[in-house]
Amino acid sequence: MSMESISILGIVVMVLLVTAVIVLFALIDRRFLKRLLKSFVVAVLMLAATGGCMALLNHYNSWWVLLLAVIFAALACAWYESQQLRFIAQRSLISLCMAYLMGVLSFAGTTWLLLKNMNDVRLVLPPVLMLGILFIQKSVTIGLRTYQSCLRHTREHYLYLVANGATHLEASLPTIRRTLRATALPLLRLMAMPIQMGALLLVAGLLIGGFSPVSACLFTLMLQFATLVSSVLLIVSFIWLCK
Repeated sequence: MSMESISILGIVVMVLLVTAVIVLFALIDRRFLKRLLKSFVVAVLMLAATGGCMALLNHYNSWWVLLLAVIFAALACAWYESQQLRFIAQRSLISLCMAYLMGVLSFAGTTWLLLKNMNDVRLVLPPVLMLGILFIQKSVTIGLRTYQSCLRHTREHYLYLVANGATHLEASLPTIRRTLRATALPLLRLMAMPIQMGALLLVAGLLIGGFSPVSACLFTLMLQFATLVSSVLLIVSFIWLCK
């Protein structure tokens, strides 16, 4: 699909409709208008950045460039999490970076194994990786916040269990259980939704790219499984490295 496949008339009509929505909020709710415009600006900037990354990866068309991009994305997510969660000290930051590398690289590896055609790898893998890393980062954020909350509120219970002969693993099981549950639930809810916007858009993109409907749906389902497995692996790796 090229630029010639996109109708200029459709773009103009959509711009006019969005402008009408902006004018409506300007007349009725100016307080919400600022949030609306901010969301539009962020969406444009994010899509521009995504398009730039895709163009760069397609230009070099090399596996090592893609690997460097995946490693950079994993480390950037780890750094972002460290800024959001105050309990991550220097040692925990290193553990978080290693856990993110294991989780994201496992997702990239399983996604690569799902594609037999190298042309599909070159065209499909970069945007799919960006989408998958986004979902992984969101679920892991919830899991890490739960882990932080459990450490804060169950410290005395942990010390009580250890003092009564429990091992570190036995005393930590309630925290690990809650953390894994909090990590997996957002992804499971997305998988169980009757209509998934992300999945529908991915299937549409794969159909445009030449996949058959069955292959596109099967590939999307496998990606959902890979996202869940990678998120759980990331959290388990972080907890194990921080023990």
